[in-house]
Amino acid sequence: MARFKWLDAAAVAGSVSSGLLILALGSALAGVLAGSFSWYLISASQGVASGPGRTFLAQLAGRYWAKVTPGNLGEFMRISYLRSPAQSSVGLLLSSHTSDLLVRNVALLVLGEVCLLYLVRHGLFSILHAVVAFALALAFMAWLAFLFLYRPFHRRLFGWAARLPLVKTSAPSLPDETQVYHEGLSRLRPGRLLIPFLFHLASMSLNYLAGHFIARSLGIALPLRLIYPCLAVAMMAVLLIPVSAFEIGSGAAVLTREFVLLRVPQGLIGAYVLLAALLSGVVIPCVGAAVWFSGLGRARSERSPR
Repeated sequence: MARFKWLDAAAVAGSVSSGLLILALGSALAGVLAGSFSWYLISASQGVASGPGRTFLAQLAGRYWAKVTPGNLGEFMRISYLRSPAQSSVGLLLSSHTSDLLVRNVALLVLGEVCLLYLVRHGLFSILHAVVAFALALAFMAWLAFLFLYRPFHRRLFGWAARLPLVKTSAPSLPDETQVYHEGLSRLRPGRLLIPFLFHLASMSLNYLAGHFIARSLGIALPLRLIYPCLAVAMMAVLLIPVSAFEIGSGAAVLTREFVLLRVPQGLIGAYVLLAALLSGVVIPCVGAAVWFSGLGRARSERSPR
């Protein structure tokens, strides 16, 4: 990636078909919608009173805050978006949010590992790559299970989070909500997580379809049966190796390797990376910012921080 001529790549990216880019944006937004429906189902099973429309808008608003705060911490602001006089329990909302994150990450890892094995058959990776990725995925899931189940950690985390300026204004009662948080978790059953898991798979598939439209707009003539697994493995790399700058990091590096092996010209790879980063890191968060600052779908008694 360091050898890319980024100015040339930007020139190529600026000359693509706008129609296919609009399809990519529509597919990405549909992916957010599918993912938000998973969160809605989990929330409903825990007794959180919020409709699917508000959940979708909260998900978009969270995308904005995730990009303007370090470490994606702002994504938790979607909890604030759902709060209303009728549903004021931060602990219950946080329980539904973390449960949804767990299901989403498990779905991403499962899909990524299956697609990695598929690419091993096509010679893009070795079986050693698949074994290492599987070991990292198991370690990551064990870490998630610890975060999800170890109650003393929750009390410390809530106490620390309550001192953050962003949380002080939106959830000042957070340290007192630990018990409610655990009660929300206790309402979940494995059978209730299957459909949310499938919705997250659908969400990822729509995001990868958006990537296919971007590739088509650049004239990258790879079939969806190769684009899809390449993107799934790249997204798994983003989760397992969370190193990036301006939306370009481990995922882009893995995708570059895949495209090089598939004989995609270097200039087109650079243009693809730029367009994908622009869509996920700028356009979608801007839509989320419009939702947040307009207050669309939020209870009238709430005001957004400026």
